[in-house]
Amino acid sequence: MGNTSITKKPDVGDEPERQALPANVKPIHYDLTIDPNLTTFKFDGVVIIDLKVKKTSDFITLHTLDLELFDVKLLTSSKFPASDQHHDAVSDSGDSSIRPISSNYNKEDQTTTFQFEKDTLIKDETVKLYAKFIGELNDKLVGFYRASYEVDGEKKYLATTQMQPTHCRRVFPCFDEPKLKATFDISLILDSNLTGISNMDVKEEVSLKPSREKISFNTTPLMSTYIVAFVVGDLEYIESTSFRDVPVRLYTTRGLVERGRHSVEVCAKYLKYFEDLFGLPYPLPKFDAVSVLDMFGAMENWGLLIGSSQYFLFDPAATSVATTIHNTETIAHEIAHQWFGNLVTMKNWDSLWLNEAFATFMTSQAVDHFEPDWLTWESFVGDSLQIALKGDGFRSSHPIES
Repeated sequence: MGNTSITKKPDVGDEPERQALPANVKPIHYDLTIDPNLTTFKFDGVVIIDLKVKKTSDFITLHTLDLELFDVKLLTSSKFPASDQHHDAVSDSGDSSIRPISSNYNKEDQTTTFQFEKDTLIKDETVKLYAKFIGELNDKLVGFYRASYEVDGEKKYLATTQMQPTHCRRVFPCFDEPKLKATFDISLILDSNLTGISNMDVKEEVSLKPSREKISFNTTPLMSTYIVAFVVGDLEYIESTSFRDVPVRLYTTRGLVERGRHSVEVCAKYLKYFEDLFGLPYPLPKFDAVSVLDMFGAMENWGLLIGSSQYFLFDPAATSVATTIHNTETIAHEIAHQWFGNLVTMKNWDSLWLNEAFATFMTSQAVDHFEPDWLTWESFVGDSLQIALKGDGFRSSHPIES
């Protein structure tokens, strides 16, 4: 068997080893189709990953967790596989393929290695890895999970994602490291009465029988797996048109959308501010935010901010000043990440402090610009600086980069 072990960063003093995938292949593009079922809480998926071969080798190792994988193969034709609405079949009479001779799941590393014949992967060539899989819409608030809410006393569900830091591997086989950026073509299959949204705007909607549809989204820019996102549910939205020609929308479950009117305008205002401040246009064709009841905090997915309802559904006129400030700062922070984190990304998670530090600093900068009466920088000293210094004084304190 080829060298399929996880590569390790050499020890430096007491620094723990860093796990990293083998570097014999590098992801370039993902073509992903996901079909969630809000009754069985399962989802079917198909992914085709374009891989650039960096070293002649005979294996592919990538991240997987809580996924049932099957029909894994290398596509050897230049054509995509013949498929039905789920990309379910590869035509035996048309496209040929190379199947692995074995596979091995490493529970500790959360990786699966597919072993091929010797020198199947040739340096500088591009190969397509095809895999079908089944996953669970879990109740853990990570990966692709089910979020509950009530309408007239009836419990309902939507499906939403939380990939950061390393939960994309729960959703589809992938190279789940920040530095391994790729482009993504994402498609969702869902009931026609539901809404599906993702990082990018809609490219195409195709009706399927019975009463289902497939929504395909435009190709994303190069981005990390931890900011891939999609939501499926019975949703409605409110829209702001005040950010040039980019639609800014806030999605909620039905009946709550008017409570998000203030927040959607805050999103548009801060997008424009950061765009002007950085001199770098917001690079996506739309910006969506989704209010989810079952979620901790908020997540800066590129083009699809997902956050707890408490941050989006509020009326400043009927809310305390402290809550209004906190909610506004949260929204501004996640929007700052559209540049610091999403566009420019740390290579590894031990540099997360830099990602968060820039976004936090820019949050104070922006909020102080719009609301000088809130004394943002003055409160920063007490709310952030002193707390950090106190924590740093404990014997349990650790390096900023850890």
